[in-house]
Amino acid sequence: MADELDKAPTYWLTRFMILRLPGVIYAVAFLVLINEIVPQTGADGLLPVSIYLKQVANVLGSTGAGFERLPSIFWFGHADSTLLTWAWIGFLLSIVHKNDALPKGLFRKILREDLKVTIEDLKNYLD
Repeated sequence: MADELDKAPTYWLTRFMILRLPGVIYAVAFLVLINEIVPQTGADGLLPVSIYLKQVANVLGSTGAGFERLPSIFWFGHADSTLLTWAWIGFLLSIVHKNDALPKGLFRKILREDLKVTIEDLKNYLD
């Protein structure tokens, strides 16, 4: 009985869930994005990315100023296939995160930052 009280709790289930739940949430978000990005921001979508980026560049004076104010990978290319490719990359990264397939440390931090940047980048156009 005393041995049970002396053991420090490990919270393994809590740690397991907290580390993997963001990956599940990101996976669902990217699956939704895969289905919605082309109809919403594709070339023939509700708000095409090309028109949006041109408007931002016109308001700010140049493409460079637009990139500085609204940094995005889509300044370099924004075809429908590019939008879908980045959405699929985000989904695959979220699956890697959920399965905890990367070693601990630097790679895990880089992956989490990549997911945050990718989802923020894509979210900017959907807002």
